Amino acid sequence: MKIILTNFGHRYITEQLKFQSEEKLKTNLPTSILLQVLTEKMIEGPLTDIHEALISNGYLEINNRMDLNAVDFKYKTNPLENVEVIVFEFTTKCNFNCSHCRNGYLEKTTEINIGRLKSVANTFNILNIKRYDFIGGEVTKYGNGWLDLANHINRNQDKTVTVFTNGWWLENTNFK
Repeated sequence: MKIILTNFGHRYITEQLKFQSEEKLKTNLPTSILLQVLTEKMIEGPLTDIHEALISNGYLEINNRMDLNAVDFKYKTNPLENVEVIVFEFTTKCNFNCSHCRNGYLEKTTEINIGRLKSVANTFNILNIKRYDFIGGEVTKYGNGWLDLANHINRNQDKTVTVFTNGWWLENTNFK
């Protein structure tokens, strides 16, 4: 059985290496395994509980069809390496007519649970994403919930959190 890093796992461990030494990362068994896979590109063997946990959390995958050259190419062309900005569509009243809209062809959905966005932000924070854009001013109508989310994302004071909306300026809508 061949085990490789997922795109997420590859971005995660390479971001960890920017802030911590290999020796420090090796003191934690899961990150030690991720380092081993990064170094060797692919490992073989039986799955331990830790391997299975890393697979279920999206850091590793079983892949018996790729050779070392293909795995090396996969790591070098990881699409997550180019992700610098995350954009969330978070609106309760969408007319799909904004000049900045990226979702005009999608079916309208609504979300009012900011707590779910915190868990998504946690994932992107460990990938060291620096900018979070929210499309839809309605996210701010949740008052302190919105501020809690912005503070949660920017807890290290090195992130940018923005809101794009046509409601405040073009429609003169008060989202209180």
